Amino acid sequence: MAFASNRSEYHWDCLRPVAGEVLSRSYIGAVERGRVNPTLDKLKLIAERLGKPVSFFVPDEQELLSDRLEAMLNQARALVGAKEWTQAKALFDECQQACSQVVRPCVRALYLEVRAEIELYGAGVLKAVDSYKAAAQAYKDASLTASAWKCLYTSAMQLYLANHVSYASFVALKTLETIEPDEGLVDELAKTHYLIGCCYAALGNSTGASEHFSQEDVEEWEHLKDNWAITKCSLLRNPDEVMKVVSLFSQSFIKLARYRDAADVLSFGAELLEQQGRPKEALELMKAACDLYKRRPQ
Repeated sequence: MAFASNRSEYHWDCLRPVAGEVLSRSYIGAVERGRVNPTLDKLKLIAERLGKPVSFFVPDEQELLSDRLEAMLNQARALVGAKEWTQAKALFDECQQACSQVVRPCVRALYLEVRAEIELYGAGVLKAVDSYKAAAQAYKDASLTASAWKCLYTSAMQLYLANHVSYASFVALKTLETIEPDEGLVDELAKTHYLIGCCYAALGNSTGASEHFSQEDVEEWEHLKDNWAITKCSLLRNPDEVMKVVSLFSQSFIKLARYRDAADVLSFGAELLEQQGRPKEALELMKAACDLYKRRPQ
């Protein structure tokens, strides 16, 4: 390809010894991804050959900041999942100043979501719900409907588990409005209908509950997992019948060949029994759980 000016031809002649390396696809790709920092002369040569301005290859400060912040937020989220609250909070605090600057909308939404996850185990469910709702709106503004649904659904579920059932039903209905236009979120729609049905049932609205239960379409084991999640919270508050309850749930999971789920139920029951000073029964459950863990994976 001929160059547009004599200056370009002279520039090309000066760099001809390294042109093969500089203009290779792998090298240019590395420059575009920010993995290689070429000299200004090399950068100009590449830009001329590709017909792009030099600024095309200069990393955008907003993008760099967003990438760093996103990595830190994901690390903080991993610490929350590992229940390392102190470390998670410290890392999140580092993110606050960066997030006050201009970052990608999706990263701003992630920041709000991680804040909600940290607040859930510190400031309480009601404060966390406010952050989840803000995160959902931010995701929605960024056209990330599935992520918006996740935030609203999580907040509604946490409200339900905390016995704020009326508020939970309100948020769950808002969740439904968020995803109904998106025909691809079939599973999310089913789970939302099921949660609304549970809320209405708890409020004594059997008609409303039946309407939403009839619209959800999830597998039986998913129903069972949802019920177990609710029952776990009840057992933490009132563990008197832990042996009976965990046995029933584990057997139900076994019938569906969900062996790991059944083992998790028994392990949870063993922990509660140990806390109650019932080591023999706890050991019995742990042995049964170990046997289930060895069975065919789900």
